Amino acid sequence: MIRYADVIAGDFSRMRVAMAARAYEPRWAGSLGPYARTFGTVFVRTYERGERVYLSMLARGYDGSMPQAALVPAPAVQWVTVLAVVAVFWTVAAVAWAVR
Repeated sequence: MIRYADVIAGDFSRMRVAMAARAYEPRWAGSLGPYARTFGTVFVRTYERGERVYLSMLARGYDGSMPQAALVPAPAVQWVTVLAVVAVFWTVAAVAWAVR
């Protein structure tokens, strides 16, 4: 949802720039009608975008619920590898701090 809030803000910003390019300058509160129509247009575009996303999800097999991930525990080799990488990182950081 946060991503789409940014998309909506970007659409509104682009439409505001287009209005300014056409020399629109609101001078008083009564002249904000074009902003209201712009907001309505952004709302309709957002609604249509949401429908297209939903239809594309259905086309790819979405059935209304998220698939359950198989919970497979990590083998010991992976834990040792990750811990070794972290240990090397902290060792290099400690040596660099001491040399400084």
